[in-house]
Amino acid sequence: MGELLFATGAEDVLTGIPSAPRVHRLAELDELLARTTAGQLHLSATAATEGELVPILVDSLGEPVVARWTAGDGQQIWYVSPHRVDWNQVVAWLIQCALPGYVPAALRRVRSRHHLDPALETPAETRAAALLKSWSAATWRTRAA
Repeated sequence: MGELLFATGAEDVLTGIPSAPRVHRLAELDELLARTTAGQLHLSATAATEGELVPILVDSLGEPVVARWTAGDGQQIWYVSPHRVDWNQVVAWLIQCALPGYVPAALRRVRSRHHLDPALETPAETRAAALLKSWSAATWRTRAA
């Protein structure tokens, strides 16, 4: 979030931490994060930015944890997440939890290897899966003999 605020023209970023209420550079924010946790930060900027921030994931208080920011001219889209987040975890969560829970058909459309819901399969896919399962079982029986 701090990177986004500085990239969009913020002169100061307010941290919400009494010992360091504002930072002026990204390096200062990195140094502050080394001494605190990301959960303690409540970032906001002192420079106005044109655009729209749309929450994707919110915490129990309704505050955005992950969001999409679109510039006023529509030329830039930023996905905002906690500082130094492991993107592999974010993508895994999206594939394994968010998409099946909120947009189950999306996994079917892209033929994701994570999609295992038979209720969303076409009849041809169901038949193919059954044939593959029986072929695999027969192959294992043959190898075991």
